[in-house]
Amino acid sequence: MRRASGGLLATVALTGAFYRMLTETLGGTHAELEAPGLSRGQPGMTRPETLYARQVMAAGSVIVRPAGLEEVAAAGALDRQVTSGHDRAPDLAAAQAEGRLLVAERHGEIVGYATHGKFFEYDFLELLVVRPSDRRTGVATALVAAVESSSRSGKLFTSTNQSNAPMQRLCAELGFESSGVVENLDEGDPELFFVKRFTT
Repeated sequence: MRRASGGLLATVALTGAFYRMLTETLGGTHAELEAPGLSRGQPGMTRPETLYARQVMAAGSVIVRPAGLEEVAAAGALDRQVTSGHDRAPDLAAAQAEGRLLVAERHGEIVGYATHGKFFEYDFLELLVVRPSDRRTGVATALVAAVESSSRSGKLFTSTNQSNAPMQRLCAELGFESSGVVENLDEGDPELFFVKRFTT
């Protein structure tokens, strides 16, 4: 499966250090903190309880949230901008109905989305798509962090094609480890699997 890269922060539970890192990078501050939750953790470390960041008040800030029914079409339109030969509309509609579709919104526009599911009973980041003009701004990082914050299986897996160097770099930056290769899914372009481990 092809992945797109890019990233920025949103409505996810974060450790104080990680949150500060993102807000300093973006030049923003948070507001309206409430409700204890699980934070984004480092590989092999317990994820501490922290406050849930409902909003990020910063220029160019992004909000990540579960997609509403009306946003399936927007996610599909974005998908068609960055992929070719794939019609994921039915998959996106199913993911939204099951609460597995997250969208990243900036200034009222959908600039990215992620879907997640299960892989041999473990949480799996299935798709990660960011609008080309919004890549390298934290959108992908925010979407991955949101998926991580909901992970309860102890490990989070994802995969990407060998040709997708940006996604491989993102995985390395976010603490994912190599977890094997599957041949013959896309001819001549093996699928690389990655895993991020958590302790509970």
